[in-house]
Amino acid sequence: LALCNTMLSNIVCLTSICLVWTLTWASTPVTIRGVPSQDKHKFAGPTFKCSDDTVEALPISVLNDDFCDCPDTGADEPGTSACSKGRFFCENPGGVPQFVPSKLVNDGLCDCCDGSDEWEGYTPEGATSCADLSRRGACEADRKRIAKALAHELAVERDATAKVKKPASYFQQKLKDSLTRQRGLEVTWDAIRSALEATKEDLQKSLKKKKQRLESGKSTKAGKVGGPGWAPLHCVEKGSEVPLPKSASEAKFGINSTCLEDGLCPVVCSMLCQDSQVYNGTCLVGHMEPGAEDPKSQTSIAWTSFVFDVDAVRREAYIAQMQGGLSGPSVESLAIPHMVLQQGETVLDEKILRLRQQQKSIIVDAQAVHERRQKLAREVEYLEKFEEGALGPNGVYADLMGECHNLTQEQYVGTTAVTEQWHTFFYEICFFDKVVQQEVEEAKAAAFDESGTALQAEEAPKHELILLGVPLGFAGGSFSAPSIDKPLFFEPGPHVYVFHNGAGCPGGVRRSVAVEFFCGPEPKVLAVKEVRMCAYLAHMAHPGRCDMAKWPKKLAELAVRTLDQAALEASVEAWLQGALPLVQFEDGPLDLDELVNSPPLLAAFTQRVGRFSPQEAPILLTFHDVQHLLAGTLCLFSSAFAALLPLPWEAIYQSLPPQMIAALDAIYSATATAGECLVVAPAHWLQTSYLGTLVASGMEALESARPATRAARLPTELLDVGVFILYLLLLAALAARLCRCSLRWLASRLWKGKQPKTKKKK
Repeated sequence: LALCNTMLSNIVCLTSICLVWTLTWASTPVTIRGVPSQDKHKFAGPTFKCSDDTVEALPISVLNDDFCDCPDTGADEPGTSACSKGRFFCENPGGVPQFVPSKLVNDGLCDCCDGSDEWEGYTPEGATSCADLSRRGACEADRKRIAKALAHELAVERDATAKVKKPASYFQQKLKDSLTRQRGLEVTWDAIRSALEATKEDLQKSLKKKKQRLESGKSTKAGKVGGPGWAPLHCVEKGSEVPLPKSASEAKFGINSTCLEDGLCPVVCSMLCQDSQVYNGTCLVGHMEPGAEDPKSQTSIAWTSFVFDVDAVRREAYIAQMQGGLSGPSVESLAIPHMVLQQGETVLDEKILRLRQQQKSIIVDAQAVHERRQKLAREVEYLEKFEEGALGPNGVYADLMGECHNLTQEQYVGTTAVTEQWHTFFYEICFFDKVVQQEVEEAKAAAFDESGTALQAEEAPKHELILLGVPLGFAGGSFSAPSIDKPLFFEPGPHVYVFHNGAGCPGGVRRSVAVEFFCGPEPKVLAVKEVRMCAYLAHMAHPGRCDMAKWPKKLAELAVRTLDQAALEASVEAWLQGALPLVQFEDGPLDLDELVNSPPLLAAFTQRVGRFSPQEAPILLTFHDVQHLLAGTLCLFSSAFAALLPLPWEAIYQSLPPQMIAALDAIYSATATAGECLVVAPAHWLQTSYLGTLVASGMEALESARPATRAARLPTELLDVGVFILYLLLLAALAARLCRCSLRWLASRLWKGKQPKTKKKK
């Protein structure tokens, strides 16, 4: 019997041990290298399949045996590099969970921050082992780096969003100011036109008078030559063996020295020395001492040599005759401001020269005023179309009106048999006017001859400005661009501005530009790329593109509430720590350098993480909840009152005296704003006070200490906190009232049973 008892005890003991071991093994997750936890059930049985579509099953023994049995999917070798199409899962605790190609497993490089892809432990000479990197907190360092970049972008977006928000009244006032300036500019324009007409009339009279004097042979008083700014001008004759003049008295012409500052002395030489049969195309301008500008001076002076075009005036006349006009300013219009009275000319010539210079000055002023008129007219046009989106959504790009932003960059233009060809281009985007392009070449360095003497450096050739486009508009809503070939080279949207009808290209194509805006603290052209022939896509930073709504709600709230950058980084990192374990990035390994330096990539990454972040509990009670509840109660009450008393209330209201109607409207308005006067205004005052800071920080500390599984969050905004406290006081008063009534009822019942019976009086 004792033996049987002993054997029975041993059997029971062994059975218990086996049962405990079995239950423990069954409850422990199967460790399969390179497979995420939610997929490990596929390998829990004795067989598995290469994919859900395959019928044939493979024995579990071939899993991670370093031989590829599933060449199409690589499902049997997630933890080795045997399959070219296999994927290895990096769990990366504290970092970014991601899949990487299984060919990267055990290649000596750490593609997983936790080092799990290098499980064999091979480390190239001189490199840090993956195990050491994991122990040093590589995943945590990656998370901190992402959090820092993300906090910076959130702060930029928060500050920029606040900067560009403008009410409709702002644009209405701006339009009013522009119209006022436009009227004032029209008055100036009319005055300039009148002055120009008067000067033109005086000039015609003087020219007519000079012609009459020449025909009649009447002499005219000689004019005074010289004076402030006068300088001698000498044009060298062909085959001249006469030595160069040493003094002003030997010079044949005079000139105003202002041409030296403006670089227009050769133009004046072309005007005064037009005979190609006489002059060789070289002129000299002398330097006179201030106060001693005398044509009769015998003092030796220094000369500056210029090369000029002898036939410039004659060529201009021929081009004007053949083409019906000139495309640019004439030689005479450029030279007139720097010309002076010459030897032998009369006072009438002096008057004619003065009138021509006056006319030129008025024309310059008129051109400047005309450009301002055109610019202001465009500004008024865009402001009038503000509500139609002419200045972007809600007018966020209004500050770009009249501004030009440029960029100089190198870009690839083609490949020769030897090397790639890269040229430098200058781009200028003027809103809302035009876009131009110009190729830029640097001057070649000075060469040296055999003796070591430096030769003159070659000047950089100047390329012409090419018009890339004129305004078409923002590409949002019902955007249409018949002038641009299909398919479009850009993605239409409300934050894309299009310029079209630029200079022509081969095949009859016209150049066009699409400016795509990205979030940035200040307007800046980031890059320009020719995406197809004569079609350019420009990327530009601007605060108008910033929008906090595109970020996960929790991050947006953190950015608005947390102004300290270090605190914001800590909050963002905490959010990432809770959200990243729920995400699996399919296209690893993640390029962390590219991610943290590219705002669009960082935004897309954050939106993807935000979709899997834990959902927060709603706020228990807010001021807007109370407003909505009171409004609904009043609406219900008024509906019930009207139903109980079916009277023509509207007719009764309209029949009241105007004074009574005005009084009722005033009472209604006062009632509507009572909540704002009683609650909102004190809350805004508290927000800037020391007490308000203590209350807000206390509520935030209390909220952060509460468990994550709570059904509702406590409010942290002062306005909501005030309503919440009133709500608690109301509940306390109601509870006290109920408690008091209950105690009184209970006491009355108890006292009633103990009262002595008394005889009733008759």
